[in-house]
Amino acid sequence: MPEKTCTQIGEGLSAFLDGEVAEAERREIEAHLSACPHCRAYLQAEGSVRSLVRGRRERLREPAPLDLRRRIVQAVQAEETQRRWDALSRRRTAGRLAMAAALVLCVLGGAFYFRSSEPPRSIVAEVVDEHIRCLMKLTKKEEVLDFMTADTRAMNQWFQGRIDINVTAPPFQGSDLRLAGGRLCYLLDRQRAQMVYREGEHVICLFMLDRREIPLPQGHEVVVSSHSIHLTVYKGFNVAVWEDRGLTHALVADVSQDNLKALAASALSS
Repeated sequence: MPEKTCTQIGEGLSAFLDGEVAEAERREIEAHLSACPHCRAYLQAEGSVRSLVRGRRERLREPAPLDLRRRIVQAVQAEETQRRWDALSRRRTAGRLAMAAALVLCVLGGAFYFRSSEPPRSIVAEVVDEHIRCLMKLTKKEEVLDFMTADTRAMNQWFQGRIDINVTAPPFQGSDLRLAGGRLCYLLDRQRAQMVYREGEHVICLFMLDRREIPLPQGHEVVVSSHSIHLTVYKGFNVAVWEDRGLTHALVADVSQDNLKALAASALSS
């Protein structure tokens, strides 16, 4: 089968960012991105645009005037036409996409007035929303994991070369937690490590990120093995966040907060 062109890869990047491509296609896109700086720049630009739109759409006030809306729509349509003709020039495309998305912000809910007091999207919101997406896929019996294994060593080896951090799957000794596998996901516009565990009928997700990029969230704080564990709740799910070995760990589940704290303590003592 011939390799896909940049145009064909570009058409599938949105689904790739959403984690909605099949395993074979995901590998093909990753291989192309590793060799194509133009497509990598385009992917980074689209991720930044998504973050911008997601962070601003709730903050905008006052609907834009009808004439402004019409001009924005025309600009976006012109951008899309030009993008199709100029798909091979990814650096220019990425810049135009960012400008078009900035204009779209005006249509999403307002003109130019932002409530600067609202905080940016937090790691807690990101991991809970990703956890919910996993649960929805499981409910629909859709494939969730990129790699299925109960072996923590095999899980660690699978992440090597796929992500720029050293991932170590904790065995959660002394608990009933069992590793089901792992996957790559996008959090805060970067590819991250996600491991999925099961405890009876409960699905528990562990996310790992470079701690230098992620501030610890607000919430109840407990100290275990000289590590601070931050406990909070978002959308009905309990979340435990802690730092260890240069990484930020975020554990998400619908179990009790005491249970989640015990699991985090088990991970730290492993």
